[in-house]
Amino acid sequence: MAKMEGPPVMVNACTGKMGNAVAEAVVRAGLQLVPFSFTGESEAVAIGNMGISGIPVELVPQATRQKAMEDVVQDYPGLIIVDYTLPQAVNDNASFYSSNQSALCHGHHWRRQRPAPG
Repeated sequence: MAKMEGPPVMVNACTGKMGNAVAEAVVRAGLQLVPFSFTGESEAVAIGNMGISGIPVELVPQATRQKAMEDVVQDYPGLIIVDYTLPQAVNDNASFYSSNQSALCHGHHWRRQRPAPG
């Protein structure tokens, strides 16, 4: 495998459309995808593992994210975090990343409302 350039990138909420697309773009760009992704607990997402472009990624629930963050920060110096969690999680996640002194790109998708008919 070719040597990966640039900083390691952790994409959180990679189970969603945007997070998944960004994680795949990280791999296509030859950057190092960190094999962990923080995710909210919901009935729609089974906490466990998934794959991004053939790379196994462990989904980490909120209950264990602090320990996982400590390990990731230690194992991936220069870490950049891209977070695509839901809007209702933004404030809590921003506080969490700040308390862990992490470089963060916080993105979320907005659902554009269509004008009412008539």
